[in-house]
Amino acid sequence: MDIEVRKLDGARISEISSVVQRAAKSSLADVPPNEAEQILSRWSPENLKERVKGGTCWMAEDEGGKILGVIGLKEENRVTLFYVDPEYQRKGVGERLYRELEKMAIERGCEKLVTRSSPVAVPVYEKLGFKKVKTEWTTHEGGRKSYNVWMENTLR
Repeated sequence: MDIEVRKLDGARISEISSVVQRAAKSSLADVPPNEAEQILSRWSPENLKERVKGGTCWMAEDEGGKILGVIGLKEENRVTLFYVDPEYQRKGVGERLYRELEKMAIERGCEKLVTRSSPVAVPVYEKLGFKKVKTEWTTHEGGRKSYNVWMENTLR
C-alpha cells in the first residue's frame, strides 16, 4: 500500500476526527459508556481543531486520499494525537507517521521526544524506541482507576 505523509489539512478536520474517534474507541472497551463518550467528545471536530493549534501535525493518506492516521508534535518535543484507523493498524502507517515526526524533531535540534500514553499504546511506543519513565494514576467518579504511562525516546 502506498502511504503519503503530509501536513495535516485543517479543511479535513471532520475526517480526521472520525479516524481519531474510531481508533480511540477501540481502546475504551473496559471504560463505562458515559466515560467513554466523554473521552471521545474530546476528539470532536470542534475540539480537535482547538487541540491541534500551536503544534505541528501530519496525516497519512492512501493513494485514494483516504486518511489512515495522524500524529502531532507539540511543545518542541511532545508527541500527541498519535492515532491510526483500526482498519490500518499493523500495516506500517503508524511507523511512517512517527518517522516523519522524528525527522522533523531532529531537524529542529530536538534530542528527546516524550509522550503520555494509554496502556494500550505502550507496546507501539516501545516498538518505536520509547522507554517508560513513570506511571500516572487517576481515580474517576465512582472509584474506577486508570493510568497513563509517560514515555521518552532519545534521538540520534
